[in-house]
Amino acid sequence: MNLRTSLVIATLLLLAPFAHAGEWYRFRNEQGVMVLANSIPPSLVENGYSVVGDDGRVLRVVPSRQEAMRQRAEDEARRAREEVSASRQREDDELLKLYASPADVEAAMQRKLNSIESDIARIRADLESLHGKKSDLESRGAERERAGQPPSPEVYGNLQIVSDQIGDRERSIAARRLEQQQVRESFDRDLQRVRLLLGVPEPVDQPTGVPVSEAKTAAATNGH
Repeated sequence: MNLRTSLVIATLLLLAPFAHAGEWYRFRNEQGVMVLANSIPPSLVENGYSVVGDDGRVLRVVPSRQEAMRQRAEDEARRAREEVSASRQREDDELLKLYASPADVEAAMQRKLNSIESDIARIRADLESLHGKKSDLESRGAERERAGQPPSPEVYGNLQIVSDQIGDRERSIAARRLEQQQVRESFDRDLQRVRLLLGVPEPVDQPTGVPVSEAKTAAATNGH
């Protein structure tokens, strides 16, 4: 027997298993009729079958290819849900390690916002100084023009440098403002989650009588 013949026989044995003593295969044949036999045609293996004993007890069930795929998809979806749930639990545990109460979250947020505001104030002070330098350079250039003198390369070069620095500071301020908004949104999510985990109700906005977070959302939507 050559190697190719051996492989063919092994494949057929795998695709069309034979029952052991005292076992039978129960499956539907090509006509859809349920039958018992000691082997399964290879073409019907993927349709699924059961192995039963002489006493009729089901010893094991081999699902169809479609059922196996569906079960695999369900298992993967269940594992994904479990992973999300476990990740959420880890995040909640870390959150409660950081904050013992909603007030702790609000205090941490305010510290972060104040730090960013201090950076913005420093950048603004630098920006005002740069605007002063720019005005001085522009005045010097205007004086030369009124005196009929040619533009000064030094004044022009310094003016360009200062203008670039002003643009850089303005972009820095805009970035820090955006960071402030992101910090508020991040801490607001943490705040809502801590309240939920600790069972602390959200305070109500007195004028509207709705939760504070909803009042803020409504104000933002209306452009207030």
